[in-house]
Amino acid sequence: MTLGAYLKTQRELKELKVKDIADRLDVSSSYVSQLEKGASFPSKKQLSSLAKAYGVKEEELVKCWAESKIHQVGIATEYRFDIRDIGDKRVTEMAKKLEEGLDEFKKTVNHNGHDFESEFIQVPVFDNIAEGDIEKSYQLTQDLIALPKRAVIKGHRFFSIRIGKIKFEEAGIIDGDIAIFDRDAKIANGDIVLAKTPSGVMIMYYHPRGDRLEIKPERKELKRMYRFKEIPILGRLVYHVKKY
Repeated sequence: MTLGAYLKTQRELKELKVKDIADRLDVSSSYVSQLEKGASFPSKKQLSSLAKAYGVKEEELVKCWAESKIHQVGIATEYRFDIRDIGDKRVTEMAKKLEEGLDEFKKTVNHNGHDFESEFIQVPVFDNIAEGDIEKSYQLTQDLIALPKRAVIKGHRFFSIRIGKIKFEEAGIIDGDIAIFDRDAKIANGDIVLAKTPSGVMIMYYHPRGDRLEIKPERKELKRMYRFKEIPILGRLVYHVKKY
């Protein structure tokens, strides 16, 4: 859940209006609306006042704020560049800027003695699944996204895909999004899974039909039935990060 969605949910649970929060913070109602919509993002110094205004624990608010900030960094693209198009001096400047940014980011997620490594796990981000081989894909990526440890099952293995070549528009999983999968999760009928099919790696709904798996996209003419042994399930969707 994003910080804005969390704040809105807490306000509605307490049956408060936007104006009530605005009065408590001594700000405009439009600013509170922007916070809840994600159009504005508060600084860490503002969290204490926000916690009091919304009547929530500051520690919980800090964690939610950190998670939202991590998702922003995880899908950011401003540090991507092609080394062939720039000179050595520019590469050095970009590397230094990135290093400084990461150091500052780690400081912002430290709170009450809880550091980044103790609160979060790093999940690899793939642009594609090389030949349907997860292990091989690990070797071909250096991108990572962070997940809070309290939001995942201990001992399970996770990976994510930056949606592009592999997508699932039926469920609103489109270009630029990040889909996070659990390799060890139990799968039930109707779950969204990543599977290796004879037609390539696909995101799809899981619909078992006896000893077969049915692939049924919105376009009925593409409906297929495969034996389970023909389609290894690579993971179940557990989180879907939208890019706006």
